Parts: sequence; C-alpha cells; structure tokens
Amino acid sequence: MLEYTLKVALRLEGPVLTHSTAAGEYGIDSPMARNKDEKYYLPGTLVKGKLREAMEELHEKASDLFSPDIADLFGDQTGNEQNARPTVSPRRSRLIFEDFLGETSSESDNLTRIKIDNQLGSVKKGMLQVMEAPWSSGEAVEFTGSISFFAQDQTEGDNIRSHIETGLRWITGFGSNRSVGFGRLLNVDIQVDPPTDLLATSAIDDLGSPERIDLAISPWNPFCVSKHRVSPNIFESEKIIPGNVIKGCIAELWRQLLGQPHDIPVKVFNDPARQGTLWTILTG
Repeated sequence: MLEYTLKVALRLEGPVLTHSTAAGEYGIDSPMARNKDEKYYLPGTLVKGKLREAMEELHEKASDLFSPDIADLFGDQTGNEQNARPTVSPRRSRLIFEDFLGETSSESDNLTRIKIDNQLGSVKKGMLQVMEAPWSSGEAVEFTGSISFFAQDQTEGDNIRSHIETGLRWITGFGSNRSVGFGRLLNVDIQVDPPTDLLATSAIDDLGSPERIDLAISPWNPFCVSKHRVSPNIFESEKIIPGNVIKGCIAELWRQLLGQPHDIPVKVFNDPARQGTLWTILTG
C-alpha cells in the first residue's frame, strides 16, 4: 500500500476572484477568500469540484481514451433538489485536497460591475457591484497546494496521477466571473513526492489483546461534526468527536487500505499486515 502526495501549482491570470463567505471591508460586495492567516486562497473543495467536472467531460467525450473511476476518486454525489439523485448514502473521496494558497499580491485594487436596465438603457438602480481584485488584469499568480491518496501499487498510483494531471489541464479557469476572463488557467505544474510504502513501515510489537487504546486526536485542518441542524444552511459543530465518527473514519481508512469497493463490508481483523499499517497511521 502506497501513499502519494502530489504538489500542485496552478498558474492563473488575473483578475482572480473566489468569493469569501466572511464580510469584507466596508464598501466591498465581493471580497477575495482569505484563510485564518489572511492569505488569499482557492478552497480545496473548489479545485476538487472543477477537477471532477473536467474528468466527467473528458470521459464523456473520449471514454475509450480516458476512463478513470470517478466515483472512487471523488466519492458519490449526494441527492438534492438540483441533481435529483436518489441517495444520500456517504461514499468518501479517495483524493484528499488541501487549500491552494496564492502568492502575495503586489498591489490590491477594486473592480466594479453594473447591470443595465433593458427598458431605460442605463444602469439599473442599486446594481453596482464592487469586487476585490488582489491581482490586476493580465498579472500571473501561482496558487500552490497538494492532493494526496492511497494506491495499491505504483501502477495504480501512476495511473491516478496521470488522470489528475490530464483533468487539471482540461480546466480553463477557477473562481467567479470566468466568462468575462477572470481566473484563466495558464499552466499546471505537478511534483510527485516519492510514495511512502505503508506496509514496509508498519512493523509493531505484539499488542496482545488490549482492552483499551488511548487516542489523542489533533486535527490538521478545521472540521465540523455537525449537531442537529436548526436551519437548512447552518451547521454548528459539536465540541466532542463522537465514538461512532471515529469508528466510521477507521472503517473507511481500512476499506481503502484493503482496496475494497464501497459495497463490500469491511472485515477488519482478517488482514494482519494492514492491522499494523493502521496502527502506524493512528500513532503517527
């Protein structure tokens, strides 16, 4: 079992705008997204969504030449009012995306947009939008992040990497207002770290039959274990991680280590080699 990490650099042409969910400065209608360190970024979920869309387009146009297992790489899309899918059963993504941090802007400016009243031929009342533009028109900016995944062997890992690179190069742009030239993709650069052989590093002492294993969990990124929702679009996180959430995470990781499809139950204790691998991952 190999763990791959792809270091990806996306070179875009300004202006670039990914709307922030937080309020911007006074007078700014559309601020650029920033992380907790006030650095501009493209959310990993945005890159993931655009990559999935690109792969689906390529598969539709040339299925004989490009046929990745999209559901395995990105998980199943859950049903909603827009796509009318019949299920909300979870199927997790094999690919793990970090946020992509942008280069420091040399100068920041604002852009404006208006909407014309079709009857009067003038600006419609109240239709002035002020957008933050950290990078000027035509200025190149690089966003860097990583994509990681597990693979059964090098052949599978190289195949997934190739599909990722092909999909990224098919994308024309990122962010908002792409139809008017925002966020045009200029180049994609991918550096592959040497894969980590998890089985080769998983030798552990015989634990016997412990009745309890103590865990200390330090999340790498912000995460939410949602409480009961009081509104369709408001998610309030629990202050604890319930045991069933940890159990589900271990089961999903185990399924990936076994290379099993989602519709086959995971039989955890039938693979001693991967028991050691899982223990190595949990204990860091």
